[in-house]
Amino acid sequence: MGMSVIYYDVVNLMSMGTSKQVHSLEELLQNADFVTCHVPELPETKEMISTEQFEDMKTGSYLINASRGSVVDIPALINAMRSGKVAGAALDVYPSEPGGNGDYFTNSLNSWAEDLRSLSNIILTPHIGGSTEEAQSAIGVEVSEALIRYVNEGTTLGSVNMPEVNLRSLTLDEPDHVRVIYIHHNIPGVLRQVNQVLSDHNVDKQMTDNKGEVAYLMADISDVNHTEIKDLFNSLEALDSRIMTRVLY
Repeated sequence: MGMSVIYYDVVNLMSMGTSKQVHSLEELLQNADFVTCHVPELPETKEMISTEQFEDMKTGSYLINASRGSVVDIPALINAMRSGKVAGAALDVYPSEPGGNGDYFTNSLNSWAEDLRSLSNIILTPHIGGSTEEAQSAIGVEVSEALIRYVNEGTTLGSVNMPEVNLRSLTLDEPDHVRVIYIHHNIPGVLRQVNQVLSDHNVDKQMTDNKGEVAYLMADISDVNHTEIKDLFNSLEALDSRIMTRVLY
């Protein structure tokens, strides 16, 4: 498209294509004709684009925010656009958003809403990307596939309330293998206890992670028979740290 892409992040990221990472947000704002925001809603990102940042931007530049509504200081944006510092903007997210269709985007929702709507050089969209028929269909497929992977493989990638753990799935070429999943309270000493239970077996792969008070351990064990599988399950079930034990084979 003939664009030169620059980006800034608080961590070093591998560049894609010809894009280039710059050393600071200030450097990015001073050199970009179009600024787009792609950040989560965190205390550190609240109003990260405000009066000082608009002053750093090039005169006649544009701002696009489709990340989170708290990222941009909207009154500061209105002032920057009225002064001509910012030539135009497109917003898809807002600090407070309407709960349904109708004439709800007024000052009763956000004190600056009508000033924002009065600008002639702005595009406002209703943050409904996840509510279209196509998106709902895709979400349904994605959730179903995630549940199937959890039931069949124990994988929790994409989970919002569990640690994210993933191992290569077992195959038909591994008939004497078993996958042990141990969901437990995140307290000291649990791994030592679990590994003692597993120590008499050949552990091919193992992964563990935690999220808050919950931890999730997954291990693939080879050359086990049904009696040994039952003993493994009962031994893990007997641990005080247990929340749930699963065995897949």
